[in-house]
Amino acid sequence: MSVTLNGWPKNLKWSDFTRTTTKAGDWDAQTAPRREYQYNYQPIGGQFYIKGVVTVRLNKPATLVKKAFMDSAGDADKQSLLKHEQGHYDIAGLIARDFHLCLNNIAESTKPAAKARIDACWDWATAMLNLLDDGDSGLYERAVNHSRNQIGQDRWNRIFEFASYNLDKFTFHHVLGLHIDATLPEAPPELPRYRVTSYGEGQCW
Repeated sequence: MSVTLNGWPKNLKWSDFTRTTTKAGDWDAQTAPRREYQYNYQPIGGQFYIKGVVTVRLNKPATLVKKAFMDSAGDADKQSLLKHEQGHYDIAGLIARDFHLCLNNIAESTKPAAKARIDACWDWATAMLNLLDDGDSGLYERAVNHSRNQIGQDRWNRIFEFASYNLDKFTFHHVLGLHIDATLPEAPPELPRYRVTSYGEGQCW
């Protein structure tokens, strides 16, 4: 009904990585986005709607880059890795955007019923995030291997770009259903459904 989304879209810069590290590991940078939401109830015509804000932001202490990489890598390698890290942030942002759409479509006759739907939507969004971006076991890293698999990275970059460009036509859940071979958590009924009329186009039903 009246839920806004803050913190996404956001283009990451290396200045966002305020921590450097000398830790060992099969990675050169780590991006740690956080999702949060605040809300209250808005009673209208005997129904309880949701009013609030969904926020995506960086967890600064956990967002870091290896000092050796920043000292030795060339501009092209730095840009390539930053694009990869942007993907981690976009996954959180696009899922948060779907969650915010869900909250905007909640309408229940009691506050407990509305709260139950909020919790169900949040659990779904969390399951989506765990599937896509749970460290090295997430679908994103398995496909791109810390940006070392350029074919996989290019494919995911196109997915992010397509989803971001077509926000008025598709949910992220729907875009993933079109473009990746994986079983996704079933979307809650509050998430808008889309019907594909031709590639790149769609309409609500």
